[in-house]
Amino acid sequence: MSARTNLENDYTITLEWLYEITEKHDKKYLVIDGFYNSWDDIKNEKSPDLETILNYMYECGYNLVSIQPMGNPNCKEMVFIRR
Repeated sequence: MSARTNLENDYTITLEWLYEITEKHDKKYLVIDGFYNSWDDIKNEKSPDLETILNYMYECGYNLVSIQPMGNPNCKEMVFIRR
């Protein structure tokens, strides 16, 4: 599942977006990809850093399975498993 996309802000991971995704998700694995710790044009502020995202997912009941770079230092594909 890619982070929200639009003309102003491609693939920026936000906590609001993660909340929406985790609330709807009902499968064992969740794969997300997108930018973190980058400028969020919609909110006009910096998006969360990687540690914040990983802690949020852990608090939501997910463990990190793998994390892969996607060409940009601030863009990752992350695979989580529901506990």
